Amino acid sequence: MMVEEIKPIEPPDSHYLNAAHGWLGLGNIAEAVNELTGMNPALRAHPHVLETHWEIHKRKKRFDVCLEIGRELTVIAPKQAASWVLLAEAVYFQGRYQEAYDLLHPHLEQFPESWPVLYDMACYASLLERFEEARTWLDRAIKLGDPNYVKKRAQEDPDFAPLWKATGGIFG
Repeated sequence: MMVEEIKPIEPPDSHYLNAAHGWLGLGNIAEAVNELTGMNPALRAHPHVLETHWEIHKRKKRFDVCLEIGRELTVIAPKQAASWVLLAEAVYFQGRYQEAYDLLHPHLEQFPESWPVLYDMACYASLLERFEEARTWLDRAIKLGDPNYVKKRAQEDPDFAPLWKATGGIFG
């Protein structure tokens, strides 16, 4: 499957974006925003810049803005799994689990090798008490991603509490 090419961001703008990610890693949202203001305004609609703004608004719990950004990403980068994951997550953050499930489900075929798509589908299935589906998708996500990372993340993810409770354990 051919995935659309996203034009790389060149220096000095790439430095601003990297610095914004660094500040987010340190939990300093204000400095991350400040770094992004130094970028060329023509890059505001670049998918990597939008994804960074999405993360900033997620941390601010401005899920309505995350939803807007997610929609924009699916228009400008529809062949990127991250676009659909972020849109579905914005819906999920509003407590609309079935809608998030319905939004991401059609893209399973489009992104069969994307562990984040499978992981999120497993989360939504768990929350909707579709435990067999949740287990299947989580197992596939573990195989496609870094198994140790995905398992650890799933063990700590409250979205899987219904699955663990229903199945009597975490990983069989």
